[in-house]
Parts: sequence; C-alpha cells; structure tokens
Amino acid sequence: MKQLKKMLITTLLAVFIAVSLTGCSSRQSARINLDITIRRNQKVDASLLFAVLKEMAEYQFFSSEELRDMKARGWDYRLYTEDDYLGYVFTIKDQELSNIVSAVDGIETSFGGLSSDKLSITKDGMSYTFHGQLFDDEDAYDFELYKTDFLNYGGCINVVLHLPEKASSSNATFVSDDGKTLTWDLLNMGANQQMRAEFRLIPLYYIYVMAALAIIIPLLLIIATILRITRKKKEAKIAAAQEAARKKAEYAAAVEAQKKKAAVTAAKKKAVAAAQAAAARKSPPNTAAKKPGT
Repeated sequence: MKQLKKMLITTLLAVFIAVSLTGCSSRQSARINLDITIRRNQKVDASLLFAVLKEMAEYQFFSSEELRDMKARGWDYRLYTEDDYLGYVFTIKDQELSNIVSAVDGIETSFGGLSSDKLSITKDGMSYTFHGQLFDDEDAYDFELYKTDFLNYGGCINVVLHLPEKASSSNATFVSDDGKTLTWDLLNMGANQQMRAEFRLIPLYYIYVMAALAIIIPLLLIIATILRITRKKKEAKIAAAQEAARKKAEYAAAVEAQKKKAAVTAAKKKAVAAAQAAAARKSPPNTAAKKPGT
C-alpha cells in the first residue's frame, strides 16, 4: 500500500536495516497488530499497535509531527511498553463502517503514507465482504528473513477482525469466539497475504422489530385463543339458552294444545249430554198397561 504497508513495512525494514548496519543489537523483532471491531449498529473501533524491541527504538519511526497529524485525523495514541517492546498504540472509535477504511487514508509518515487501496469492506444488502492485503509477495519474502527473530522474541504481525455475528466464510489462520473473531497471522501466511472474510450485519432496528414480533405474535395468539374460547363459551351459552327457550316454547305449546283439546272434548261431551236431555224431554210417556201376571 502507499499505504498501510508503507508505514509498517518501510518503517520496520528501515529500522531493521539501521540496526543491522550498526550492529548495535543482535535481536530484531516487532509487534504489529491491526485490530478492527465492527458492532451491530455498523459502528467501528480500530486500533493499530506498532512496536519494536527497545534496543531498536533509538531509531525514530514516528516523528512528533506525524503523531500530531494522526491526532488531527481522529486517532488517539499512547505509548506501548510491554515485554521489552517500545512503540505506540493508535486507536480510533465509533467510526461509521463506510468511513473506517478512509480513516487511515493519506496519513503521511517519514517513510511513506497510508491509503485504502488494499483494504476494503464492501456491502451487498446485509452481507459484507472484507478484503485486505498489508504485504505483497516481496514484502512477505523480506519478512521471511526476520521470521525466526520475530518468533524467538515474541514478535507478531496480526490482523484481527471482531464481528457481532459468526462469519459465513473466511481464510483466517485462527478463528475464535464461536466464529466471530478472525485472526490472520501474516508471518505464517506465506506468499499469499490476501485476507478475506464474508459476514452479515443485521441492523439493530431489525433485531428490535424481530424481538418485538417474537413477543407480540405469541401474545396475539394467546389473546386470540382466549377470545376464541370466550366466544365459544358465549356461543355455547347462547345456544343452550336458545335450546332451553325452544323447549320451553314447545312445552308451552304442547300444554296449550292439550288444553284446547281437552276443552274441545269437554264441549263435545256437554253438547252430546244437552242433546240427549233435549231428546228425553220431547219423548211421550209410556202409558201401556201392564198385563196381569206379567
């Protein structure tokens, strides 16, 4: 890169060469770690560790002007002094995902600049693709010369990508945190220094909506079930009342019909009796004399 590579490679090799030429130190190693954390809200935090063994640090690799320039571009920095290493940790926080690559673009150092031509994060819907290549074949060959020293003295060159979700695919040399943390150990990647990862970012609002639906839908189902049971009970109660009313009406109708039938029968009997009585009154008396002895 003109590039992140230029700052890291050119700076580091310049220090190594200077140390080698002067013979001031038999130990040559560095720690370079680029750490990128992508959050679910598409905000990004990034940190860059650049440190060398203390006996190599007398050769200045960041000037005060360069540090002020990085500060002006939003990068905070602090001194790094661990395990006999001396250097800086640069951090930038809460950046938009679309801006994180350009955040390192154009930072000039004494040995070169940074640019984003070999570091990219592209988006396709909810899917994202990370591509990166800090070192080309020539750089990889140069670091092969110092690889033993790096390993012997605790040096490293790593790129770490932290994701909120498990990556769908990657060529990371080490995967942890259930597939959500990807680490590329560039010292052990050989000539092919290209990094690649594919992942998805589900927006927070989408998760909130899904969580709300996960609560609301069962709740609506419960309410619908209660309403359905209540409605069925009410319908059953209404049906029972209607059935009881129907039976009551049928019974009342039957009683009324029975009364009418009994009244008709009584009227008929009364009429027959009245007719018989009238007939009896109209008949002549029986005056025939009875014969003696009969």
